[in-house]
Amino acid sequence: MDKILNKIPFSLLTIALIFGILLTDYLSNISGLIVAFFLLFLIFAYVLLIVLPLGKRKGANLFSLFLLLVIIFVACVNTAFFCAKNALVLTPLSNKIVFVGFVEEENVKENNNVNYIVKVTYCNEFKDLESKKIIVYSKADSLNSISLGDQIILSGKVSMFDNPLNPDQFNYREYLARKGIYYSLYTQNSCIVKTGRQIISITVISEKIRKSIINCFASFNVAKSSVGLFASFALGDKSLLDDDVRQSFTNAGVMHVLAISGLHVGIVFLLVDYLFYIFPTFRRSIYAAIIISSVLWCYAILTGLSPSVQRAAFMFTILCFGRTFSRNSNVYNSLFYSAFCLLVYSPDLLFDLGFQLSYLAVFSIVYFQPKISNIWRPKNWIVKWFWDLTTVGFAATIGTAPLSVFYFNQMPNYFIISNILIIPLAIISLYSALIFIVFSKVSFVAFYLAIVLDRLLIWFNNVTSWVANLPNAVSKDLFLSKLEVVALYFVIISVAFFLAKRTYSRLVFLFLVVMFMLGVGIFDIYLKKENPQIIVYSTYPHSSVGFKYSNCHYLIHSIPDSIFNKKYNYNIKSFVNKNRLTTYFTDSLCKLQEYNFIRTSKYYITFCDKRIIILDKKFNKITTWMSSIKTDYLILTAEYKCDIRQTIKAINAKYLILDSSISVYQSEKIINDLEGVDVDIHVVQKDGAFVSRI
Repeated sequence: MDKILNKIPFSLLTIALIFGILLTDYLSNISGLIVAFFLLFLIFAYVLLIVLPLGKRKGANLFSLFLLLVIIFVACVNTAFFCAKNALVLTPLSNKIVFVGFVEEENVKENNNVNYIVKVTYCNEFKDLESKKIIVYSKADSLNSISLGDQIILSGKVSMFDNPLNPDQFNYREYLARKGIYYSLYTQNSCIVKTGRQIISITVISEKIRKSIINCFASFNVAKSSVGLFASFALGDKSLLDDDVRQSFTNAGVMHVLAISGLHVGIVFLLVDYLFYIFPTFRRSIYAAIIISSVLWCYAILTGLSPSVQRAAFMFTILCFGRTFSRNSNVYNSLFYSAFCLLVYSPDLLFDLGFQLSYLAVFSIVYFQPKISNIWRPKNWIVKWFWDLTTVGFAATIGTAPLSVFYFNQMPNYFIISNILIIPLAIISLYSALIFIVFSKVSFVAFYLAIVLDRLLIWFNNVTSWVANLPNAVSKDLFLSKLEVVALYFVIISVAFFLAKRTYSRLVFLFLVVMFMLGVGIFDIYLKKENPQIIVYSTYPHSSVGFKYSNCHYLIHSIPDSIFNKKYNYNIKSFVNKNRLTTYFTDSLCKLQEYNFIRTSKYYITFCDKRIIILDKKFNKITTWMSSIKTDYLILTAEYKCDIRQTIKAINAKYLILDSSISVYQSEKIINDLEGVDVDIHVVQKDGAFVSRI
């Protein structure tokens, strides 16, 4: 441990900090503080009972363990206070409220829809909302244009974001809460009153400069797709990107090019550093380090200071000053140091996807790229340049693939082709974009630069589309559990240790880790297969009932074809992927294929010896056969028009499920009508999806 601390002192410190953040997040703020003070007790006990009696020399050998306990304690306390400071006790607000705030962000969506992120400075009724953020949804209005930094007055009824109603569905409420956003408001732009005041901040100024540069580029009659690409991959503004372009870059495996990250900051560093190359003495001076660092941070501020950009700018600043003072800065230590500082400042960054992917990619590139590159050493410098780019992309994929599959459930198959064809074009285009940014206010120079940049971006987009449209460009519907992701990263780390020193013991350890990973995967699949389930999903205002058996998933639904994919992907697909299921779709009972575990009749379904009746439009009257059939689950849809109280009396059902075609308001009326009837009622739109394990 002492050897690692001497070479990369911030490695174990950062790992301890991450452990403390995860511990506090998992146990909640109060529990985290209790654990933190328990650790403080252990630290004092450690010092009094072990370190002091041993004396200085022996006690110094245990100092690293003591330091790690201190860091974990600090992480727990820091994270607890950070979360408490940014937390908000969510309270449903039934009355209209008036609040004042400043516009921090603007996002323009389809059909002229726009949403603003507003930081509240005053609220007449709910004081806890002050200093917090709220999303305001509106329609863009040319007569009442809202700009970043504007102070506005709003009134209306704010709403909390809903918790996910379906199993394994993306938790949008939690995602926004981590960004400090807890409520939303729907209004018209004409109802927003501007006070005339504007806040002056680095974020607002950088956003206005970005808009100015984008408008300048668009004014030269360039292609619309070129404007979106330029704004995204050079300035970090993705609001102008078409969905087709996003999908092309995702399928080609180069979506990271459109997100400002360490790649972009590194290119800026190399460009500025190259300008000083002809002055080797000045290049190593403190003045050059200050100039290069200033340019990096100006670019970072201009692009919005995302976590990955902060990390990269911070790391290159450390490397730059380390070179100035003739110190061989350890790149791993620089990475850990930058992560340590960012997480101390904002522990919530640990849960930011960009932060995670950025660090994993850089660590993987730094370690694996030289080793992969040494497999083949071409003599031609052009071939070598392409080979190095390919190995960089391959190394980055090693580090990010498990997490990418975990979050996105897909993997591009032609990422090597993308690195050979697309990345060089991206680098050339970025250099051209940076030169355009510098000369954007010089009209006659900017005009010719815009023409060149437009052609480059068109080629860039066309090549990406070609790769994305190749047969089987993407492997979709992949899934990894959290435990499998951890196991995969253990395998990657074990491979790294083996490559660093190829010994028999490390090879055996690698083999054991691989066996552990395979065992985790097999055990996870076994658990999921042995769990038949009935799921009544929330797909308002439509009905969706799923039957899970082994690795099969049978879905009966009333969703129109025109919106089926959107509804399915948002509400159901995550559950299907997580359980590694194959889904079979149908819109009626008669089309449901029968197996030994699922059988159908005209009116009901028998699934694993459980009988289910779905009351829809085919039931136009209450008949005598209903009372003769024992029913376990009765699913009521909005299409059923008969008297529900008489129906419940006729059918002796254990559970009544009001599916997602029935609104919460209608559900309340039905519950009132059934007062006194002995039946368990589950309202999908209020209680979430009904899940019954059989």
